[in-house]
Order: sequence, then structure tokens, then C-alpha cells
Amino acid sequence: MVHFAVSEELAAGQASPNLLLGSIAPDAIHVRGNITRAEKGRTHLVQNDILPEAEQIFEKCTEYLRKCSEPGGKDFIVG
Repeated sequence: MVHFAVSEELAAGQASPNLLLGSIAPDAIHVRGNITRAEKGRTHLVQNDILPEAEQIFEKCTEYLRKCSEPGGKDFIVG
């Protein structure tokens, strides 16, 4: 619920379904069951047990946004 609340706040109450889905996508790895901390870390860009700096996250997001051409895809990536 926190992911959704932050998304709604950032989108001024107008979060698209793709933005909301993107906000929880990294945690979807839990559906697999019995995942390791390292596996979850990969979906959150963690390397060597270190969460990346905000600058690295923004760089990766920008890279994905440049590559995206699907309708709604940019909202998913931002999420």
C-alpha cells in the first residue's frame, strides 16, 4: 500500500494503472516463493548488498525511458 500511496502522491492523485503496476513490479518476485535476499536485491538494483545511490537509480530509469516505445511503458518504468 505504501508503493501505491507514494505513486498517488507523486502523480497528484492521478496515477495511471501502469504507474501503479510499475510501483509494485520489483516486489512481484515474491510470487515465486522462497526467494533469497540476493534475488530480491536484483529487482531493486542492489549490488553487493548495497542499495544504489539515487543518481544511479535515476540514470538507470533514464536509460530505460529512452529505450521504451510502448504505450504506457514510460509510466510503468517511472513507477
